[in-house]
Amino acid sequence: MSALAYCPSCGEPLQPSQDLAERAAALKASLRADGFFVTPDGFIRSDALGSLLGGLTDKTLANYRWAEKVPSIRRAGRAMYALTDVVKLLDEQK
Repeated sequence: MSALAYCPSCGEPLQPSQDLAERAAALKASLRADGFFVTPDGFIRSDALGSLLGGLTDKTLANYRWAEKVPSIRRAGRAMYALTDVVKLLDEQK
């Protein structure tokens, strides 16, 4: 479980959903700065997730999807991953 986060402007504790949303927004900005495609509603493709998880290949991620280790959806024939799910996945790996 992550440590309690506080609002930088007012100092009030952040709700877990706010903390998750803020971390997803920061991850979105970081991925875009690195040149990865991020949809406006916060989904990434396999290349970005593979990079975040230490260079995993598309085939490995396909195996993870099949084993339901990572939540995904299909859009236009591509596997897409919600940034909020990615943040949770990264937290579990810590």
